Amino acid sequence: MPPTSLERSEPFFFTSSTDWELWLIVIKSIATDGDVWDCIDPSKSDTEIKKPDPPTEPHPDALASTNGSEATIPSERQIALGTTNQN
Repeated sequence: MPPTSLERSEPFFFTSSTDWELWLIVIKSIATDGDVWDCIDPSKSDTEIKKPDPPTEPHPDALASTNGSEATIPSERQIALGTTNQN
């Protein structure tokens, strides 16, 4: 399979501190956009790192159920239900 934009066909090695600084800028940008930087910021100690809240299971009403039952979730929303129940 040919590499995607996030994959490389050969390993990349950091050769200087500049490489690490550029890498950290990219990672911080992605993590900030995903609202998780406070959970992975390497400049913070373990006690300062924000612990993410565990996910909550969605209620059928969140998927447009008409009576709070999985049986009445519209068919176009059934995919979302299947995705949430995979874990």
